[in-house]
Amino acid sequence: MKRIKLIIMSSAILLSIGGAFATNRHQDCRYATQYVFNGGTYVYAGEAGYNYVCMGNGGNCTYYQVAGGYALCQTGTYTPVIFPGGK
Repeated sequence: MKRIKLIIMSSAILLSIGGAFATNRHQDCRYATQYVFNGGTYVYAGEAGYNYVCMGNGGNCTYYQVAGGYALCQTGTYTPVIFPGGK
């Protein structure tokens, strides 16, 4: 009887932990304000696709603000978008 009780309690604990992870909201960092590291500080990057694009696969493109600092969001090479006519 103790063995069955132990199995049921263990299963309940594992299922509750699994359920907590399954229902955890995943936040997409791309919807947060994006920053670029310019060697000394983090500066506002602008709007993706309008002010900049992240090209390629290597490198660190943009960061977003998290508690206590900044975390990498997008990889690639940060490339500012320049419109014809300077606008």
